[in-house]
Amino acid sequence: MEEETESFILGKLPNWGEIIIPREMFLGHAIPIFLRESEKISHRNLPKALLNCWWLEMIVCIDEEDELPTSLTRLLWNPEGRYFIRENRKGPLIDAIVRMEDDYPALQLDPWWLKFTEMLVRFESYEQEEEEEPDFELNTLSETQKNIVFCFAQHMRISDVINFGDDGNPLWLDENSTWRSRALVDFYKIFFSIPEDRRELIRFSEGRDDAGNKMEKILKKLFLESMTRVENKLCKIGHTRALTQISNQLARLSEKGFEKEKAANILSPLLDVVNQRVSIEDRKVLVKLKKKIPLNKLEQMQAKIVYEELQKLKSVQGNIVDYFKQYDLIVKESWVRKTITNAKVSVAGDPLENVIFKFHFERNFERKPFQVLLPISKSLSIPRSRIKVEFVRKSGKWQFSSMLSRKEAGGGKSGAETVIPMFEENLVEGIARCTFSGYVGFGGKYLSTFEKPAAQVHSDVAMNPVSGGALFTLATEIISFFSHFSVSSRELMENIHYIRDVLMVCNVNKLNIISLIVRDNLGEQFVIAFDIRQIVIKKVPPKLRIGGDSALAEFFMRLNSRECRILFMRHLSALKIPIRASHLPRLRIWVNGANYKLPITPKFQQNYLNGIANTLWPNDSIGTREHLLPPPLTRTFDQIGRASLHG
Repeated sequence: MEEETESFILGKLPNWGEIIIPREMFLGHAIPIFLRESEKISHRNLPKALLNCWWLEMIVCIDEEDELPTSLTRLLWNPEGRYFIRENRKGPLIDAIVRMEDDYPALQLDPWWLKFTEMLVRFESYEQEEEEEPDFELNTLSETQKNIVFCFAQHMRISDVINFGDDGNPLWLDENSTWRSRALVDFYKIFFSIPEDRRELIRFSEGRDDAGNKMEKILKKLFLESMTRVENKLCKIGHTRALTQISNQLARLSEKGFEKEKAANILSPLLDVVNQRVSIEDRKVLVKLKKKIPLNKLEQMQAKIVYEELQKLKSVQGNIVDYFKQYDLIVKESWVRKTITNAKVSVAGDPLENVIFKFHFERNFERKPFQVLLPISKSLSIPRSRIKVEFVRKSGKWQFSSMLSRKEAGGGKSGAETVIPMFEENLVEGIARCTFSGYVGFGGKYLSTFEKPAAQVHSDVAMNPVSGGALFTLATEIISFFSHFSVSSRELMENIHYIRDVLMVCNVNKLNIISLIVRDNLGEQFVIAFDIRQIVIKKVPPKLRIGGDSALAEFFMRLNSRECRILFMRHLSALKIPIRASHLPRLRIWVNGANYKLPITPKFQQNYLNGIANTLWPNDSIGTREHLLPPPLTRTFDQIGRASLHG
C-alpha cells in the first residue's frame, strides 16, 4: 500500500502516523463536554459552544461505528479526506466552497474552516430523509445546517465586513486588505445571498433586541436538541450492549427452543427503563448516606437521583431473573445488575465536577427574572462611538441606538448618519446593558458618548433631567465598581451562592426611584427598582436644608429612613439570591442631582452627592440589624458632602 502523503500548502510531508483516539473515549466524554460547553452560554459565546457540540454530535451520532472517529488533525493533514470530497458531492454550495479554497489556499490550514465545511455537509445526510440527496444549495439546507452557517459567521465576526450604511452590502475592500477579510466578504456574499437570511443577520449584527432574542431561543433549542440526540445515542448503545449480552447468556444456558426475537421483545422494554438517561452521579454518596456521614447540597441531590435509579434497576433485574425462570434457568440478580451497569457508556471526568456543571447548566441555561440581558455572541461586544437615547411615548421607555457616521457605516449618502436601533429599556437598565455588553468605550481607541435629545413628551419619566454626560459618568461608575473577578471554584463545587455587589442608582429612571444593580458571586448581573415617594417626611429641619433648598434634604431623609431600608431588603430578596454573613455585599450609591440646586461648583457636585449618600449607608452592613437602623445624624447633609470632597 502506497504511503499517504500530505500535499497542499506545506508541500510534501511523510505520514508519521497518528494517535488513534478510540471511539469509546469520545462516548465517555460526550455529556461532560456538553455540560462544560453550556458555560459558554452565560459567557456570551453560544455560537461557539454550539459549533463545538455539533462537532461532537457528528462524531457520536453520524460517524460509522466501525470507522475511526472524525479527526480534525487528520483533516488538517489531508483536507481532501473531507466527506464532500470523498463522496464527490455536487451542488452550488460545494462549487462555492471549492472556489473559495482555490482563491484562498490558506483556508485549508484553518481548523475552524475545516470543521465548518465538514459539519455543514455531514449534517445534511444525517437529517435527510429522502433516499437520494438533493444538490447541495442554500434553499435545501436544514435548520441545523442554516444555523451552522450562522454560528460560524458569528465566530468569524461577520459583522466586520457588513456595510450598515449601505443596506447591509459587504464592505468594499482594496487590494491591500488581508486575505481573511476578502475571504470573509466572499463568504458573506455566498452564504447570505438569500435576502431574508441576510436581513435577519443584519438585524442581529446591529444589536436589535428582537433579532437577538429570536436567535437566542433558536440556538438554545438547537443546543438542547443536540444534547438530547447525543444522550439518546449513548442510552441506545448501553441498551443494545446489555440486550446482546443477556440474550447470548440465555441462548447459552437454554436447552429448550429459544426464539431470539421473542426474547428481545420481552427484554428490550425492560432495559429501556434503566437506559433513559446518562447517569453522571457518583454512587459513592449512598455509602456516605448509609454511614450517616453528612452530605452537602449537591451530594443530597445526587443521593436522591442515585437511589431512584437503583430502585428501577432492582425492579428490572428482578423481572429479568423471573424471565429466565420461564426456561428453568437460574441467574443471579447480581450478574444481571453487573451486566446492565457495565453495558452503559462509562462517563469520563470527575463525578463531582460533572454534577456541578449539570447543576449550573440547569439553573443558568434560561435567563432569570430581572437579569441584565447580554448579547449571545462576543462578536457583538464592540464599543459604539455614539449611543443615542430617545424617549418612546408608547412604551414609556428609552430607545437606545447606535449612531454611525458616514465613515463608520462604510459609506452611504454624503453627510448622512446611520441610526441603528438596539433595544428599549428604562434608563438604568439600558446603561447597565450597554456597559456590561461592551457597547461603551472608556478611552484609548474607543471613547463613547451618549446623546440624549430633550424629550417632547410631558411625563415624569421623560422630563426627569439626566444629561448624556451624566449617563456616561454613570456607565463609568458601573464599570469601575463591577470590576472583573474570577469565580471561586470552591464556591461552585460547594454550591455557595450569594449577593456580591450592589450599586444603588438614585433619581435616574425617575425622581425618587432607586434602581439596584446587583451582581452575584457567579458573575451574573441583575437590575431591580423601587419607589420611595410614599415615604412620608413631615418636615425638613432648617439645619438639614442644602443651600436653603429643602427638596434635596427631603430626598436624603427618605433615603436614610428605616422604611427605605426595608424596601431595599424586600426588593433585594425578590432576586432569590442569599446574603451571606461571611460575605456581606459591597455597596455603593450614585445619585443624580440634576433636579436640585446645589451650593457647590458643577465639577464637584457628583462627589458631593455620592459622599452624602454613601455616608448614610455604610458599605459593609447590608443584611445586618444595624443596616435597618438609620445612623444618628451628628452633622448636616451639607457638612457630610463637603467633608467627602476632602477624602
